[in-house]
Amino acid sequence: MKILFLIRSLEIGGAERQLVLTANGLARHGHDVSVAVFYCVGDLIGELDQSIELIDLDKGGRYQFLSFFIRFIKTVRRLSVEVLICSLPAACLVGLTSYLSWRRPGLVWRIAVSWMRLEDLDLLDRLSYKFQSFFSFMPDSIVFNSNAGLELAPQLGYRLNKADVIFNGIDTSRFRPGFSSELSDKTIIGIVGRIDRVKNHKLFLDSATILHQSYPQIRFSIAGPGDDENVNWLHSYIKQCGLADVVQYHPKIDVVAFYQTLSVCVLTSLAEGFPNVLGEAMASGVPCISTNVGDAKVIIGDYGNVVELNDASTIAQSIQCILDLNNEDYRVLSVSARERICEHFSLNKSLNAWNNLVEGVR
Repeated sequence: MKILFLIRSLEIGGAERQLVLTANGLARHGHDVSVAVFYCVGDLIGELDQSIELIDLDKGGRYQFLSFFIRFIKTVRRLSVEVLICSLPAACLVGLTSYLSWRRPGLVWRIAVSWMRLEDLDLLDRLSYKFQSFFSFMPDSIVFNSNAGLELAPQLGYRLNKADVIFNGIDTSRFRPGFSSELSDKTIIGIVGRIDRVKNHKLFLDSATILHQSYPQIRFSIAGPGDDENVNWLHSYIKQCGLADVVQYHPKIDVVAFYQTLSVCVLTSLAEGFPNVLGEAMASGVPCISTNVGDAKVIIGDYGNVVELNDASTIAQSIQCILDLNNEDYRVLSVSARERICEHFSLNKSLNAWNNLVEGVR
């Protein structure tokens, strides 16, 4: 089957990485897969399988539309696309123009929806989200990456003719434990994610401040990119909390190796759909503490803790409970966390679901 994926770019991000993993997997399933991007940039380009054609739609600027749409429609016709899978609002809306092709492909929207404040977005992004919900009756299938996203969608105005939930797949062959599963060898509490308001690093640092009083030897690591304004705020707040000597910030990391250094991974977000960070950390044998967002409870199960938003004290207590485990109990928790991801959220399980879906669209 001829499948075309459509996305803005392949810069590092959760939706972008999931597209690459899914495209590579469907290609290995025997499908003829191509990926079209608005802008041909991003570190993830190099992770596409060599059998996959990468198509640069060469969108000259944010407000260039007509020539871009023409190139896209010509691409759909040239490839005789049977299934078009679009990720993120802008690509989903562009995908609707495939209906102008003489042989319309099956249209699938891939949505990672979560609670958001539209006023935090610029005008074009706000319009994209509004139009996406308005035209949501048109795709042949809408795939959400979380149960929470599916439940939230009607509140955001989505009209769902056919909706499915396919959890993001975690590559458990890539994310694996390091050599040690003992707390005595690992005394770092970490958080992974871009530096912005939604990821709520303030809550992480407030929890670290409380924990530092009982565990002055513990170190904290923050990993993720951010713009100058947010990164400057982060450094300032670290100093304000008196944590400059125990907190390290890494704007760019080898994420696999980073997880392997952690004792506990923390997610303090205000909003998520399917938090990849939790699945990746648990696959690496790292227990997780998370705010109650998206499908965090579904992912963590009994192998960590989920707390209410903005409760720094409970996050600190939850981390302390894990740090107080003896090495054998910590090892059991670590192994169980990985086994949960392998059983319920593996990449193979996700790919099988996608393969079944594309076979049924046409």
